[in-house]
Amino acid sequence: MLKEGIAARVRVLNISEKKARIWSLQKQRRQAKGVRVLNISEKKARIWSLQKQRRQAKARLNAGEITQEEFNLEDATFASEVQAEKEAVEVLKQEASAAAAISDAELHKRVREEVLAKHEKSISNTEAHLMSFSLL
Repeated sequence: MLKEGIAARVRVLNISEKKARIWSLQKQRRQAKGVRVLNISEKKARIWSLQKQRRQAKARLNAGEITQEEFNLEDATFASEVQAEKEAVEVLKQEASAAAAISDAELHKRVREEVLAKHEKSISNTEAHLMSFSLL
């Protein structure tokens, strides 16, 4: 009877721990998604700013404020920075896509395996403890 009660208690703990672990992992996924979205937004804002600076440099060239050589140098710098930011945005989008590919079913399966492995040891320790009482 005591053994059945302990087994039932372990099952209840197992279920509640799985739910807590799943909730925690889902929260972490949401936070990571938010960070990626923020990073993408920041990168896009930086791209917009660099493109604006390129247009301003072109206007300064047309107004005669800078030489063609100065413009070419600035333009090449802005172009490379814009390209680097665009590549960073693509990497962040790929990371987001990969993170979204992990289904909730896979998440539940992984958590279930983690929790079961943890509780198997607990159950065997409890059984060993109960057996020690029966041997006395």
